[in-house]
Amino acid sequence: MSTPNIDFVATCTSIHLRLSKSIKFHQIIESYILIGFSYIDRMIHFLKHNIITLFIANMTSFILRSH
Repeated sequence: MSTPNIDFVATCTSIHLRLSKSIKFHQIIESYILIGFSYIDRMIHFLKHNIITLFIANMTSFILRSH
């Protein structure tokens, strides 16, 4: 009666370990995806800001040159 219990516990433990490993792997992938998206979002924001600044600078220099 004790041997099936030991086998059952061992099986449950191995399944649990496999599940926890896969869950950790998924969490790592998800965190990398989130980091990537936030990085892309920051880059887009940075580029927008710089493009607006460059546009304003070009417009002011153009206005100053035309006068």
